Amino acid sequence: MTLSDGAWLDEIYPIYAEIQSLKDELESSLTIEQVRNEYSKLIAEEDSKLDSLTVQKRKLEVEIRLPNTVRQNPIPIKPLPKQPDKKSLQKLPSTSTVTPTDKEKSERKKSGTEARDKLKKLVNRFYRFKLDASVLGQINRIADDVDRPLGEALALLDWSIFENYACTSAGDSSKLNLLNEWAKELQEYCSYLSGEVDLQKFRYRDYLGIWELWRNREKSPEHLQEWQTFIAETKQAKQDAIAKLKQEILELEAKIAQLKAARTQAGEVL
Repeated sequence: MTLSDGAWLDEIYPIYAEIQSLKDELESSLTIEQVRNEYSKLIAEEDSKLDSLTVQKRKLEVEIRLPNTVRQNPIPIKPLPKQPDKKSLQKLPSTSTVTPTDKEKSERKKSGTEARDKLKKLVNRFYRFKLDASVLGQINRIADDVDRPLGEALALLDWSIFENYACTSAGDSSKLNLLNEWAKELQEYCSYLSGEVDLQKFRYRDYLGIWELWRNREKSPEHLQEWQTFIAETKQAKQDAIAKLKQEILELEAKIAQLKAARTQAGEVL
């Protein structure tokens, strides 16, 4: 993207604003892991009982289906083949070669060095930017690390800084080129953040509804009640499932006892 100094602000501000929104959303979404852990602890007792009873029920179902001869002479279960450890995998010779993608990545890092150096000089030279010392430190660290997107550093700057710099770039091709380089970096960082947010939501898709209830619980007594009601109803549903499994296990055990009694009467050796 190549923009004039005036068009630069109009085109890039929506991207800059979206970056700020995505940063907030990503930071907020990082609490989903916390919510999942908290939720799991609240229902851990019920889940443990359900898992144990489910395994017990499946064993009984298998016992009913198995022929009597198999019960007498069970086929030994072969252990799974041992997986190679990480150290042995690291010793394997690599079959990969340098790909164009690797070269392109290296070239991008090299070409971005100039923009990184210029950003560092600008933020460290101009006191009028009035950057907080911690923000300045973050920008310098990001600019020094070629593996981190430069857009991450640019997004830490207040929008007024871009406005002031764009206003002084009229007729200055070097400044305009730098602005266009920044525009590219901001766009790439925006795409990166969007992907990270989508990844978080996909990874924890089963907990998004729970997360919303958890986040809202501090907004009002009504929201807190919704959260507490949800947990209570979830625990009750699991307790109902536990009771159902216990009853099914009793029925299976009774059926197995009947089968054994019938075979004994028929002269079968159980």
